[in-house]
Amino acid sequence: MIKRILAIAILLLIFSLGQPLNLSSEFVKSNPPFGVGERMVFAIKAFGITAGHATLEIKEILNLDGHEVYHIVVTAQTTPFFSLFYRINDRLETYLDTKEFYPHRYEAHLEEGKYRKDEVIIYDQERHIAYRKGKEIKIPPRVQDSVSVYYYLRTLNLKTGDVIRVPINCGRHNYLLTFKVKGEESIHTKDGHHQAFILVPQSLTLEGEVKRKGQATAWLSMTEKALLLAKVSRAGIFSAQAVLIDWKKF
Repeated sequence: MIKRILAIAILLLIFSLGQPLNLSSEFVKSNPPFGVGERMVFAIKAFGITAGHATLEIKEILNLDGHEVYHIVVTAQTTPFFSLFYRINDRLETYLDTKEFYPHRYEAHLEEGKYRKDEVIIYDQERHIAYRKGKEIKIPPRVQDSVSVYYYLRTLNLKTGDVIRVPINCGRHNYLLTFKVKGEESIHTKDGHHQAFILVPQSLTLEGEVKRKGQATAWLSMTEKALLLAKVSRAGIFSAQAVLIDWKKF
């Protein structure tokens, strides 16, 4: 049981940051609110104590098969104390198109307890095909991965009442995630109060079937940088929280 709780706590940020395809908001393509050098550090808390940290960093701009992309790296590790019970040392990478804000390549390198996984997925966004382990997988137009969705969300002009939908690929399967911009709220971080949008996931569907209903809340700052300030996920009586504790501007 404790292994499951710790895994949820450290991974809640990197696998469910926010899932957008906005039917009413507009893109902000000409001036994305992020760039090379941006670095965000989140504390992942369970039972009121820090279980680990997750870091999101835009490393560089590369040319990938003719596409200009941001190379974005996410790392997540448990603290030394929690590692005694269940050690997590994960690294996710996405290569995000600098103009269209969808991924061309995704990598996952996971070490979770005794579990190991290394995966690379190549996205052909023009032909709507993903390549994984030598197999072709059909993907929806403008599909996102579990990292790229957060950066895409930050390019949108959100407003209260928006219902946001996005296709997301998780290896063999494509899902449609839906959430709503519920309202606005002032949220406190270590550097003061911030006005933020309240984002509430509504459902996760696979081929039209609801697989899971949202049990999470996220707060996205209303500033031009559109930072994720905090996120809370719930599973029964258990809840885990991710809180932004450090941010390096680009």
